[in-house]
Amino acid sequence: WDPVSVLGTEQILQQIDQTSGYFYWVPSAGQAGEYDFRFTVTEVANPSNSATTPVQSLTVNPSIPTGFTVNGIPDPVAAGTSSSVTVTVRDINNNIVTNYLGAVRFTSTDTAATLPANYTFQPTDNGMKTFTGVILRTAGDRTVTVTDIPSDGMGVDNITGAQSAITVVNNVPAISIN
Repeated sequence: WDPVSVLGTEQILQQIDQTSGYFYWVPSAGQAGEYDFRFTVTEVANPSNSATTPVQSLTVNPSIPTGFTVNGIPDPVAAGTSSSVTVTVRDINNNIVTNYLGAVRFTSTDTAATLPANYTFQPTDNGMKTFTGVILRTAGDRTVTVTDIPSDGMGVDNITGAQSAITVVNNVPAISIN
């Protein structure tokens, strides 16, 4: 394993097959994104004899969706208060799945909650969408869950994510002592 410079980033570990001369790199968790590579080859017997390739671009795409990150509702939150919640589509390596175009539904352990309507992700969402108008009404520890709607055409059914342990408190009027 020899280090290779990735322009604008730290060096990464990679391998060059000594027989074929092919460059191999298996991205680790969280390494989806755009990378620019430039290779310099130097002759061992004559170090002054070297050649550098033009910059080569490589896109590492995220894997298929495996879950949702759901967050943004304050904890604690006063019953009846409108909140926003952000849903982020993630793959097994925690990359954002920017090409997810599936549909999701919201549920809550608060049966009196107001939740967003079912939503189909759009290309401009890039795997992340903030929803407004989430209203939890029943005091106690509550959960808001997002579930992929089966057979939505994405081929990834039954993925979920939740924000849990949201403490909903009743509005208590302030008491002023003079």
